[in-house]
Amino acid sequence: MKSVKIIFLILVTAVGFSCTKSLVIENVNYAQHVESVVAPNQEGIVDDQRNNIRFTMLPLLEKEYGENSTDLPEFVRILRNSEGYYFITAEDFKNVYVFEPKRGELKLIKSILLAENGLEKPALNWRAPYIEVVSFNSDTPAYLDENGVIKK
Repeated sequence: MKSVKIIFLILVTAVGFSCTKSLVIENVNYAQHVESVVAPNQEGIVDDQRNNIRFTMLPLLEKEYGENSTDLPEFVRILRNSEGYYFITAEDFKNVYVFEPKRGELKLIKSILLAENGLEKPALNWRAPYIEVVSFNSDTPAYLDENGVIKK
């Protein structure tokens, strides 16, 4: 009877310890190596089916152009870096917006001003560990991370 109690105690202890440990996978690279170029629909919804992200860009338009702006860009450009932050911009945007994914939302981390007159034909490229932004109205690309411009 004493051995049954000891075995029971060992089993309960083993199960208790196994329940408290969680599996952690480290060194995850979230980078999306090719930018997504997505046309928003007439309600301002961007639906990138390739990378499984869908959001409204209306708050971005308000931030970029002011209240009541309904001028939708032809395409929105999205790229995700290795840390999991989303970089979003569009034609004529002055800024590249950096978002942190949260449960059911994108939280604005930083607005990075790159062109006072708006970006002309911007493109986002993955250049590990940075995001490269090229534009026809700039002679040199800008290199960004989630904290801002690294070099221009």
